[in-house]
Amino acid sequence: MAHAVLWCCLLISVGSLSSTQAYLGVTWYWQRWCRQNATSMIYETVKRTARDVSFIKAHIEAENVPSCLPGWVKFKSSCYIVLDVPTNKWTIARRACQALGGDLVKITSPQQNKFVADLGIKGTVLPFMWIGLHRGADASFLWVDGTTLTSSSYSAWYPPQPDNSGGHENCGHFLLSGKLARRWNDISCNNSYQFAIACQKKLD
Repeated sequence: MAHAVLWCCLLISVGSLSSTQAYLGVTWYWQRWCRQNATSMIYETVKRTARDVSFIKAHIEAENVPSCLPGWVKFKSSCYIVLDVPTNKWTIARRACQALGGDLVKITSPQQNKFVADLGIKGTVLPFMWIGLHRGADASFLWVDGTTLTSSSYSAWYPPQPDNSGGHENCGHFLLSGKLARRWNDISCNNSYQFAIACQKKLD
């Protein structure tokens, strides 16, 4: 197509030069055809070039999209992993995530909640899994990044939780089995139960 466009441009530009026409063997018919079709040919060439540029750009952008390390699973702008390493201490769970370059999960939407809970349901036989919620000095729940869990924030507590039973339930966790699966509960940060660990790492 590009060669045809150049050929037509040449024919049109030398249309008044009979000697050049004779040399190239160009007839009046082909000059007229070029004049009538050159615009559409140029348009098609430009469209094809634009498609090629878009394809190359998309390929380059795809090459530069950050990806998760093996074992981690991507959801939106973060990578997640469930550590099927039983621990009864929230602080140990957090240190395990930090050792991998992340932290305990922070959940802000029902879609993310389902995604993380489903990872836990598939990734461990344990019925509980630590998440990044803990009580601050004023007894409000905080995420590990310091964000306060307010009444307007997304949450998945099962009623009537959090109830702070006994006055020492200062950490949050997922329930992974039964009718309450994918819901949250508050519990002592150091207790007799064993929990899996849900870690999150932001993509760079």
